Amino acid sequence: MDNKKKVLKNPENKTIPVKSKPMGRPSKYDKSFVKKTKDYIKTFEKDEAVPTIEGLALYLGIPRNKVYEYGKVNEDFRGTVDIVVNLQAKKLISEGLKGNFNSSIVRLLLAVHGYRDEQTMEIRADESQISKIDQLLAKAAKIIESSK
Repeated sequence: MDNKKKVLKNPENKTIPVKSKPMGRPSKYDKSFVKKTKDYIKTFEKDEAVPTIEGLALYLGIPRNKVYEYGKVNEDFRGTVDIVVNLQAKKLISEGLKGNFNSSIVRLLLAVHGYRDEQTMEIRADESQISKIDQLLAKAAKIIESSK
């Protein structure tokens, strides 16, 4: 790209400087977003069961992806967005334990927060059982070999 200043010449052959327009779509980030996010946190229960990034985006009048984008470049905004996310998890856990929310929905939404519904199973066997399993596996291997 050429860094020379753009100029126009008028009929009298005089040079007139031309101002360049910035490229791309201008950012719509507004410093009031932090305060508005705090207002959303205080008032979300009028319309929503839990605070959401989608609800915040609608409240701010911006697309959901912009909430994340602006959070990356503005630390104060990121902090208030984190409060929305943490409040969502707290409300899901609290209301889920009280039985006020559908447990399947709570489980699904908490997965976004890193919670997992898993069970661990421990199988114990003594030496004689392991020996029997080894013998059965050896017999199975011989049967497979002989059928080839």
